[in-house]
Amino acid sequence: MTVARVIALFIVMTFCVANVSFAAEQYKLRFKPRAKPLKILVKKRVDIYTTSWKYRRSHKLHQEQRMYKRHVTSGVPGILQLKLEETGAKVTLDGKVAPPLPGPKVLTMTISDQGEILRSLSNARAAKQTGLTLTFPEEPVSVGQIWTTTSTATDDYPRDITLHFKLTKVAKKLGKRCAVIETRVRESNTIAERGCRASLTIVGRILFDIDGGYVVRQRSSSTFITTFIEQRGKLPFQISRFSKLNKTAR
Repeated sequence: MTVARVIALFIVMTFCVANVSFAAEQYKLRFKPRAKPLKILVKKRVDIYTTSWKYRRSHKLHQEQRMYKRHVTSGVPGILQLKLEETGAKVTLDGKVAPPLPGPKVLTMTISDQGEILRSLSNARAAKQTGLTLTFPEEPVSVGQIWTTTSTATDDYPRDITLHFKLTKVAKKLGKRCAVIETRVRESNTIAERGCRASLTIVGRILFDIDGGYVVRQRSSSTFITTFIEQRGKLPFQISRFSKLNKTAR
């Protein structure tokens, strides 16, 4: 066999293997109904700093909350009814036990199997409470693929933010076949009517059970900085909020 034939055969084999690998890495990610409640442990830590030329103040908010989440099919393909029951909330502010954060104890909503919230009492609150900011594209995705979606945030002022997702790998985690998804948000804008500039950065990682159709673990860190510009004789000051979120399904 000549050198040219060996090289040609090597190229053909490499091409075939690459095609097989590419086909094997196509995953259709979808939320799925569950027959029994899924126990979710939520831990959240928020550090808030207010800074001006005169002073610097800080507050630390820690929240630990257990929730039960249930998916139920509505009889329509691709549509799920989600019921969330909150229980066991514990909140501390600056080291002291604080009253639980306001919010519904039982919340229901209708979502698509791609994660889009179709109907609820409060879409923004529902998304924040359940962590359903994860949405999937219509077509199957492969390892390394990136997709984006838009979500509405109402923490300080109403606005749309763009979330970026990337499927980094598929691996066995916690005994399940999980899609490892990186999440990222980065935005900066000026709100002229409020006289401030705001920037938001979120970096996180999600483990999604491909076969079970639910989020196994979600971790994220966010930085939200609001700078109030000097106006009408008021001195500028800045509010910085650093958050860490950890959700684990059991």
